[in-house]
Amino acid sequence: MWLALTLAALAQEAPPTEDPPGGDEAQVSLLDDPRLTDREERLLMLIERQGAEIKELRRRIDDIERDRADELEIGVGGVQGDPVIIRVGEVTSKATSFGAPLLVYGTVRGDAVSFGGDVIVYGTGKVTGDAVSIGGQVHVEEDGRVMGRVIHTLGDPEPRPLKGVWRRLTAAFTFGALGLLGLALFPQQVRNVSDALQQAPMRALVAGSAFGLLVALASVLLVLVVIGIPVAALLVLITLAALALGGVALCLSLGEALPIPELARRRGLAFLAGLAVVAFVGSLPWVGPITLGVLGAAALGASARTLLGAKDPLREP
Repeated sequence: MWLALTLAALAQEAPPTEDPPGGDEAQVSLLDDPRLTDREERLLMLIERQGAEIKELRRRIDDIERDRADELEIGVGGVQGDPVIIRVGEVTSKATSFGAPLLVYGTVRGDAVSFGGDVIVYGTGKVTGDAVSIGGQVHVEEDGRVMGRVIHTLGDPEPRPLKGVWRRLTAAFTFGALGLLGLALFPQQVRNVSDALQQAPMRALVAGSAFGLLVALASVLLVLVVIGIPVAALLVLITLAALALGGVALCLSLGEALPIPELARRRGLAFLAGLAVVAFVGSLPWVGPITLGVLGAAALGASARTLLGAKDPLREP
């Protein structure tokens, strides 16, 4: 009996192959059959109600799958620097960029891959697969999540606190080597600039500030005039040379001012000691950059006042 009722209900749901008699008249329901008992009628009503619920469930599943299909689009793009951005709230099955950065603010349910660009996973971002950068770096912010592997072929996979310290140490060692070379090749020029710093530090500071401002203004004006670009480049190179010479003289002066008698007799050690003082002061937060700016202006002014060390300030009339 159950099988017969089920087949009858399914037969009723199936679309007719031919138009029924009566044209637009409603189809006759099985429930109108007078031969049905009360129990059979209740069972048939239950089957029809369950069929309607199954249809509604299928419709809802189709809607969800359609929404998910629109949601899980593959992010491909980034031509010559145009970034691919997965925004906050966006969900994608995977994201790929070519020659451009890949910025993940939303969710990538798969791999995030960049060819020739960086992959950056921000605090709101999540990558359930691997974060891969071919020819770039992968950066993951503090609250960003990468469930898979972090793969990169260039640079550090994640920012490290010691990276800035290592960069400063490298710069200090490089400047130290160049400073020792300058002491060996131009000892008198370095001494003249150092004496100018010790003799009138405030005058050197004012002169350096004015000289730097004039060089900046002159460089802008020369660049605006196309034929003045070579002159502007030469002016910038001379300024950098003066600043480097003044920096070596500044470190030498600071080292000789330390209360260590051995440093006064060995200029190389005095220079290295002064460089260590400058590096330590420069690493201090907030105070360091300001102090380095003031010291750099004074070193530039002393170098400019002595014409790159060619003039002895102690012999001024």
